[in-house]
Formats: sequence, structure tokens, C-alpha cells
Amino acid sequence: MTSLVLRHAARTEWRVLALSLSVLCLILGLMNGLGRPDDTLYDLLLTSGSRASPPDIVVIAIDEKSLGAIGRWPWPRSAQTRLLERLALGRPKAVGLDLILSESDPANDMALVEALKRVPAVLPVFASGNGPQAFQRPIAVLARAASALGHINTNVDSDGIARGVFLRQGVARDATGVLPWPHFALAMLEIGDPQWRTNALPGARNPAASLAGELRRDFEIRIPFPAHGGRVTQVPFVDVLEGRIGADTFNGKYVLVGATAPGLGDAYPTPISGRERLTPGVEINAYVLDAVRSGTTIHLASPLANALFNLGGLLLVLAGIARTSPRRALVMTLVALLCLSAASAVALKFGLWFAPGAGLLCIAIAYPLWSWRRLEATVRYLGEEFRLLAAEPRVLPESAAPIDAGDIVEARILAVAGAADRLRQLRRFVSATLEGLPDAALVTDLDGQVLMANRAAAALFDMRQSGEMRGRSVPALIATLTGRTAQDPPPDWHAIRQLAETQVAGAGTERAAAPRPALECTSPQARNLLARCARLDADDDVATGWIVTFSDISELREAERAREEVLAFLSHDMRSPQSSIIALLELHELDPDDNPKEAVHKRIEHYARRTLSLSEQFLQLARAETKVHEPVVEDLGALAEEAVDDVWIAASQKSIRLEIQWDGEPVPVLADRALLLRAIINLLTNAVKYSPENTVVTVSIAERNIDGRPMHVCEVADQGYGISAENQARMFERYRRFSEPGQPKAQGAGLGMAFVKTVIEKHGGSIAVKSESGKGSVFTLILPPCAG
Repeated sequence: MTSLVLRHAARTEWRVLALSLSVLCLILGLMNGLGRPDDTLYDLLLTSGSRASPPDIVVIAIDEKSLGAIGRWPWPRSAQTRLLERLALGRPKAVGLDLILSESDPANDMALVEALKRVPAVLPVFASGNGPQAFQRPIAVLARAASALGHINTNVDSDGIARGVFLRQGVARDATGVLPWPHFALAMLEIGDPQWRTNALPGARNPAASLAGELRRDFEIRIPFPAHGGRVTQVPFVDVLEGRIGADTFNGKYVLVGATAPGLGDAYPTPISGRERLTPGVEINAYVLDAVRSGTTIHLASPLANALFNLGGLLLVLAGIARTSPRRALVMTLVALLCLSAASAVALKFGLWFAPGAGLLCIAIAYPLWSWRRLEATVRYLGEEFRLLAAEPRVLPESAAPIDAGDIVEARILAVAGAADRLRQLRRFVSATLEGLPDAALVTDLDGQVLMANRAAAALFDMRQSGEMRGRSVPALIATLTGRTAQDPPPDWHAIRQLAETQVAGAGTERAAAPRPALECTSPQARNLLARCARLDADDDVATGWIVTFSDISELREAERAREEVLAFLSHDMRSPQSSIIALLELHELDPDDNPKEAVHKRIEHYARRTLSLSEQFLQLARAETKVHEPVVEDLGALAEEAVDDVWIAASQKSIRLEIQWDGEPVPVLADRALLLRAIINLLTNAVKYSPENTVVTVSIAERNIDGRPMHVCEVADQGYGISAENQARMFERYRRFSEPGQPKAQGAGLGMAFVKTVIEKHGGSIAVKSESGKGSVFTLILPPCAG
């Protein structure tokens, strides 16, 4: 309930925060951004590209070189007259004389008038105030001689940077509202290409003046100043005047004449001027001319469009960070800031400027604000949960972390650390408990998918780690098991689970005290298993999963089989010699003459020795299986030599030669000396027993690489009767004795080879046999080496 209340509160806070930021973004967007920050970003984006220089626009610059050659400014009108006369020879499209000619020079004015009439010339007007009388115009005689007049005013923003112009300016003279003065560049276009007089002008429209006779400006555009390259071509005034640049250079071009030397004409800081150089007005007019003619002017987005542009980016971020992690939300915020800036840059390339400052500001503060509220909600939620957790009964001894002392965030961090540590301890406790179970155990969900398993379960189903069991299907695992006998059907998940349901249904009745039902089955490793299942219930007695255990009862079944074998051994092998001794004594008493004492004693001795041999073999096997192994470092070669000495007399009686192949180098193994020596003696004894006379039994001691590991090997080879493949498969079983056709019947209990196998396996080794009927046998003992 607490988590639901806190979740609802967090969602409410998120809605309030999202709405507040959206309203703020809309208001700032309707104000066309943040002013100077947006202008700074605009300048940066504007100057980040490159463009080619316009080939048909030339600026004739009154620069320092020209001042040095002609003299200090102002120059006599004759200089402008001579320049216009030379330009007339080149037939330019239009000539813009960006010079203030508001003072009369009677001696030279008429010559300049004649020169103006020879070229399509535009002269400037300049608005220095807010009324119709504020315009400075050329003197009347020059104005009448010019082809057109155009204003040269430039818009300077609040930060002092010139970024745009108005294409029309003045006071409306009639009801049409048409302003009298086009921009200087527009006037040149209208002269050079008459269709511009009827073309629709680009730019933002301004409302009509509120006062009669008030100065109005219309068709506002921003200038796409070139950053790298794209600067208009400039030539020195003096080079044109003195003929170093031919008149044909200006054929079909727009020519602007103006001052570029510092301190002469109008110059402004622009996005491309930097800190060391102002951009001359004549150069600005050239950029306006190129932009209007090529249709690359930049327009400011309307306030509504600008607001929606910024709001769209903000809403995308808000929708994302509310559904992701803090790290991803931070990455998403940074990406959104870059994307919004990139979107503005792309729009700017297409001539439309969206001021992204409002969106960038709101996106930038959205993440810290939401992180703060999320942290506040998290601290509040953790505080409630820790109080509830503290009231829970404790499974393990532990101390509670303080959650209200000192700094609240630090206290919650300490509490989280304590809870995490408590959870880890509990998980380790549960895992250790599960791993400590001697039986294979699986914890599953209701569908039988494994959630947890111990190492015994992983080993049972032939997996290297218990973690590999997670997600496995218990029905599929159980399908690998077989029934108790070949006649029994294999167990299935439904049958094992049904036993658990039966146990749960019997709770509280007499059946609850009965032994827990189970199914017996066999593992893939041929182990006898007892499968049981228990249902896991939640606090409300609703089933949440299952615990399945597989108890290995192989030792129990083996003990049962061993008991049966011992009973058979005692009832037959051990009982038979004793019965024969009693029968001999009874026959001697009935007829001493037919059963003389010497013969009876000899046969009694035979049966007694046979009984002693059987009991000795039985005791040796019992000791090998039950004796606590106390190994020490022994030399396998020395043990083999001692075994050969022990069996030499028995071999000599059958004229069998014993040979040992060993280079004398120590072959150390970690072994129980008595057991390992007896195992080698048993092998040699069997080799002598099952070999004909005048043969050879060879004992080889060596070090071999087996399966990529160095191992020590003791190999006993004989030239005896051999063992059939059928008997080889069962020769290490207890009480098994085999006689191949044509060989004498050997006496024994059939425990010798079982003893050898038990001893070798207790030493961590293995035994192998290679034999063929009539061709002898080779027994190989493989033992792990011992360093030193």
C-alpha cells in the first residue's frame, strides 16, 4: 500500500513538473528565445559553414592603398566621375555608389551628373531618425540623375551586432502603404533585373505604423554572412581608376563602390567581423544583394512556430526520462540538447531560424529537477520501507542501520547498505543451506522451471555448475530418468507433483504423520534415486513453487545386495568346507579302516586352509572398503619388486618366470602401502594361477601421458588362458569366478579382483584389462603421480 501511495505521489509531481516546464518553454518560445544566448548560438552556427564567392558581384573599395595614392578623404567629385566613366565602358548591370553625396560641389557636380546618366547607378539614402525629415539624401541634381535611390540602414541588435536589414523603409505616401525606399541592394537588383520590381519580397512583415507620418520598416531579413570563403571580391579604387583593372572586368556584374578603410564609412560588428575588424557597410550591402538574388535570405520563425519547435523537443525528453534510469536519462538529455541545436542548424541552412534557447534551457533543467524529485521520492519511499523492514522478524543475527540520524541522504544510503548486506547474508544463508543438503535439490516455479539448484543436482544431471540449472525444465530433466526396474515405467513430473499434492491434502489428518510418499528411479549414471516433491506456499497458502529432491539410495541398495551376497557366501562357500570336515570326521568314526587318520587329517587340513583363504580374502576386501586411508609417498617400482619376491615361490612351483621392467628411477605415488602392495600381489597371484607352466609373467613400471595428464602405470602381463569379452565385463564383481575352456578349475571366493579395483579407486586411480581367450591378459593399474 505504501509503495502505491508513493508511486501515485511521484506521478503527480511528475505531471506538475512537466506542465510547469512546458508552460515556461511556451512563454520563452513566444518571446522568440533568450535574446543574447540565442544570438550567440545563431552566430556560431551561421559561421560554421562555407560557401563560394558570388562571381558577378564586385566591390570597388576605397581602401588604404587608394587613400595613399589619391589622397586623404574626402576626394574631389572628379575621382567618382572618372571612375563612373571607366565603369560605363564595361557595361555593368548596376553600379551602387555607397557614398553620402549630400553636399554640393558646383565645379564638379554637372560632370558627375553626366557620368551617372551613362551607367545604371544607385545612390544611397540614410535614415538618421524616426521621421520623414530624418532621411539624408544626395543633392537633388545627383538624385535626379541616378537610376534609383536605396536606403543603406542596417539593423543592429541589442548586443550591438548587425545581423539583418529591412528591404523596404520610409513613410507611406498613399493608401497602398508602399514604402518609398527599397534597400540599396534591392534597388540595384531592380535596375539590373527589372523583374525584381514585380517579385514578391522575402522577409517578415511588420504592422503598419501607429502614428501618421511615422517611419516604418518592412520585409525584415537576416543576412547569411559567409564564414569561410564566400567573401565578396574586392578591388582597390585606385587600380580601377588608373586602368590596372580593365573595364571589361565589370561586364554584366553588380558593382558596389564604398569605403572599406577604417574610419571612413559606416562599419558594423557582424557575426563574421570578430573582435579585430568591423564589416564595412558596402560589404554588407553586397551580401544582402547576393542573398536576395539567390533566395538564401534567413527568416526568423514566427513566435508560435518557435514556441512549438522548442516545446516538441522538451516533450520528447520529458517522455523519455520519466521511463528510464538516471544514467540513461542524463545521456538522453545530452543527446536532446545536441539534437535540438542540430535541428536549429539544419533549419538555418534552409533559411529559417528557430531560436532554441528556450528549449535548451528547459531541457537542461528538466533532468536535475526530475532527479531531485525522484531522489526525494526515493528517500521517502526507502524510509517507509526500512521502518517496515525493521519490524520484520530476523532470520540471522544483525544490527539495524540508523535511518534517521545525521544527513537524511547519508542515513538512507547507510540503510540501503545494511538492507543489501542483510539480503546478501540471507541469500548466502539460503544458498549455503541448499548446497549443504546431501541430496540433489531443485527449487522451481509453478510451471516447473528451475529457479535454484545445488551442486548435487548439477552433478546428477551432468552439468558443471549449479547455475547452469537455472531456467531448465524439470519435466525435461525427469524425462532423462528411468524406472526402478526395467519393467517399471519411468517417472514423470505429473506423478512426482501428484505425490506432493497428496501430502498437502493429507495435512492435519492421520496421513500427515505417515511416511512421505516418493518414487524410486535411476539416474543417467545408474544411481538409485528416491524422488520427492514439496509445494512452496506463500503467506496466504497460495502455491508459489515446488521443491524437488532426489535422494541417492545407491549405497542402501548396494548394502542390501552386499548383505545378500554375504549371506550367500556364508551359506555356501564358507559352510561347504565346514560341512565337509564334519562329514570326514563322522566317516572316520564309523569306519576307521576305510578312512585312515592320516588321509582324514590331510583332507581336513585342505578344507581348513580353504576356509582360511576365503575368510582372509573376505577380510581384505572389507578392510579395503572400510579402512581409513592414510597415504604416504611410496615408490611404485619398489612395491612391484616386493610383490614379485612374495609371489616368486608360487611361480617357481609352476616353472613360471617373473620379469620386472623398471629403469630403477623412483616412481612416487601417494599410497597406503599395505593395501597397494596386496593389490599388486593379487594381480601377480592371479597371473600365476591362470597361466600354464613354463610361461612368463611381466611386471612393467612406467610413466605415461593419459588424456593429457602424466600418470604412473603398473602393468601385469601373462601368457595364460585369457578372459573372454563377456567375462571381462563382470570380472571385478564380487564372488565372480571364471574358467575358460581347457584351463584347470581354480579355487577361490572370487573376491581378489574386487579387492584390487576397490584399492585402486581409493587411491584415485583406475584399472583396465585387455585380454583375449587363449592369448593371455594384461592388467593395467593407473595411479596419479605424487611430486617428490
